[in-house]
Amino acid sequence: MVRPRTFQARRTAPQNHASQEASHRLKGTMALLGVGLAILAFLVAIDRPQWFHIRPATGTSLAMSHAMGGKAADKNHQPTKPATPR
Repeated sequence: MVRPRTFQARRTAPQNHASQEASHRLKGTMALLGVGLAILAFLVAIDRPQWFHIRPATGTSLAMSHAMGGKAADKNHQPTKPATPR
């Protein structure tokens, strides 16, 4: 009677196995550290909404913003004449 062949994983040398295990452990640790830092950055960012306000990027755009009084431009809005005292 012939015994059927079964799958047997090829064994690696013990030195390679130890170095591969250390490499996998280091990769896993770095992945967890990256996820933890990303979560920390997210939590810090949502605590400081002032970081996400749109501000003028150049001096010219800053001057134009101050000239408008900080109001948003409206294309359909006609400028009004200032009321004169009677």
